Amino acid sequence: MRRLAIISAVSAAMVCGGIARAQLSTEEAMKRLKEKQEARQAERDKLVTIKQGDLEDLKAEIASLKAQLANLQGQAANAASAAKKVEPVRALAIGETRDQVFDFLRRHPQDYEVTADTMSTPNVTSQTIVKQVDRQGQNAIDNKNALNVAANQSEQTKTQQQVVTEREKTEKLVITRKEYVPVEVGTHSEFNGIRTTIVHDTQKMWVPTEKILVEIVEGTVTTVDHEGLNASIEQAKMRSSVRRR
Repeated sequence: MRRLAIISAVSAAMVCGGIARAQLSTEEAMKRLKEKQEARQAERDKLVTIKQGDLEDLKAEIASLKAQLANLQGQAANAASAAKKVEPVRALAIGETRDQVFDFLRRHPQDYEVTADTMSTPNVTSQTIVKQVDRQGQNAIDNKNALNVAANQSEQTKTQQQVVTEREKTEKLVITRKEYVPVEVGTHSEFNGIRTTIVHDTQKMWVPTEKILVEIVEGTVTTVDHEGLNASIEQAKMRSSVRRR
């Protein structure tokens, strides 16, 4: 029994000692940290002797590692650039991506112009929900309205809520295609000794000739509609006939 008491006392002392060691004061902890930092700095400040040949080997190895790192970083940058690169297209068509469409427009700034760009928004609708409560059996008291509700009578409670329907992300573009065509800017007379003719003076200009409607759903072109601007074409094209006086 006495032996058991001694063992218990020793165990308690060890536990208390461990707790005391674990509960260091802030000053003691900062002191130990400072000592470790000073010891590390002293280790770094030690002077060492190295052969010139070994030093040259270390410099060469460091230069080689730097070159390898630069090469790897260049490969990573090229891979990232290739991943972002957009495959160019020659015309606007169904199945192309949104990035390809805008890349095509950027490469043809004079031929195409975006005149409208609209994005879809979530569809918000109001909905009325009717909850029906059937009361059966004997008459009951409606505590809310303090009324006597007859047996087998139905009550209806109407609540209104807004329902937001997330549609597919849709973008609609209106694009104007232009052509560089001769436009009549005036006339002048020419006399060849026998008769006078009226010559039409022309000048080449960028004129709207077509309107293109593009619909992009979830980043992919689903619709491409072309609408010719005949009036602009007729006004812009040079008249081939020459009137004579």
